[in-house]
Amino acid sequence: MFWIGDLNFRLVEGYSSEETERLVRKGELIKLLDKDQLRQVMSSGEAFSELSEQLPTFPPTYKFEFNSSRYDIK
Repeated sequence: MFWIGDLNFRLVEGYSSEETERLVRKGELIKLLDKDQLRQVMSSGEAFSELSEQLPTFPPTYKFEFNSSRYDIK
């Protein structure tokens, strides 16, 4: 199966970047998953409803700020 398109799902409104960073540092990923766009469209049947996946056990990944080793969490 191939999916083509903008599959860059994000968190829906609810947490500032500072709050998101704090939750990641504390390992409170389940709170972030509650705001996850992909999970929401899957549960509503809008997309990927026929697929399933395990809950991630790792923090979100980000791109780095230009020319640094700091994450850009915007």
